[in-house]
This record gives sequence, structure tokens and C-alpha cells, in this order.
Amino acid sequence: MANLLLISANALTFRFADLVNLLGGTEQLAGTIVSVGSIGALFGRFFLGQWIDRYGVRPVWLISTLMYLVGIALMIVVPSLGWAMYAGRTLFALGIGGMISSSMTHIQNLVPAYRRTEIIATLGSSGFLGIIVGSQLSDLISRFTPDTLLRHQAFFGTTALLGAIYLVIVFGITRNEPRQKQIDSPPAWPLLRRYWPGWVMVMGMAIGMAFTCSSVFIARYATELNLR
Repeated sequence: MANLLLISANALTFRFADLVNLLGGTEQLAGTIVSVGSIGALFGRFFLGQWIDRYGVRPVWLISTLMYLVGIALMIVVPSLGWAMYAGRTLFALGIGGMISSSMTHIQNLVPAYRRTEIIATLGSSGFLGIIVGSQLSDLISRFTPDTLLRHQAFFGTTALLGAIYLVIVFGITRNEPRQKQIDSPPAWPLLRRYWPGWVMVMGMAIGMAFTCSSVFIARYATELNLR
């Protein structure tokens, strides 16, 4: 349920390039903002595993969700193409990365090893449902709002609302989580050198590029074709 809400909320941000265009930016600038946010999220990923090992899933999960909400607020409460937009997108990307990683770690800690693949697949299925729900909700909001900043405030406001519900759910499902901390967790760089994923990483990069291009720019493409 929590993952369904998260991916639905994320799907509401697929019109981010339209927001940048509305504020006077270009597709190039939208790509730059998304790239800066992704670089910040990538940097945070090198420490995310250590933080989960050292402090536990619950605090990292809750803090990541709060970062996600603050990022959304910065992008829409300060509607400009200045530092707030870049900072907001970075916090948004870093937060959602931590939320997904924490949810997968939480699931793997709860289920036996022979059921993990099945449960992770179920988590992925809820993500696809979330994309469908979020996209339909986005179309519904577009139908009842003018093509102004108000529409994007409705998009991001609904995203924040779903994120807040997600925060409450996470707070509830982790309240009795055992505190298993691993103080001597190794950093990411030695692990990457020792267990270099090779072609799996290349495939992951390809999937990430395809998802980013489709989720960020396909809305602008549809707008240019007057497919609203």
C-alpha cells in the first residue's frame, strides 16, 4: 500500500518539464535540473547502505520521507528557477531513493530468504499500479484546473498529500521494528571494487535513462502535439 502511494505520488510529477516551461525555462533547463537532482541522489546512495546498517531502517526511512516532502515544498512554494528548484529536486530524488531502498530492506528483513524474490516482485507490481493511478489522477487534475501555476500546485500538493499519508504508514509499520545495528558496515567504494556488478550496472543505467526521458519529457512532447 505504501509503495502504491509513493509511485502514484511520483507519477504526478511527470509534468515537471511543463512547470519549468511555465516558469520561463526550456527543455534543456528541465533536463539540467533533473540531472543535478539525480547526481545528488547518486552521491547519497554511496552512504545510504551504511546509514541503514548503522542506524536501522526506521530512522533512515522516516528521514528520507521528510526530505522528499521538503523537496516537493521547495519546488512549488518557491516557484522560480533559482537555487530552490535545484535544491528541491535534489532532496526529492535523494528522498525517494532512500524510501525505496528502505522499503526493500524492510521487506527482506521480515520475510524468509526463500520468499524474498516473490515479495520484491509484488513490490514492483504495486509500483506499476502506482504509475497507472498517478497518471490517471494527473489527467483528472488537468481536466479541472487551468493551464497555469495553479495546476502544478495541485499536482505537487497532491503529491505532498500522498507523501504525508505514506509517512504515517511508515511510522506505523516500523514502530515495533527491532533495532539491529551494524557498526562496522563497510563503505560502498570497496564493495563496488570487490563485487563489481558489470553488465547489470550497464542495464540499470539504460533502464534509468529510459525511465527518466519518458517520465520527464514525454509530457512536454504530448503538450507540443496538443495531446492534453
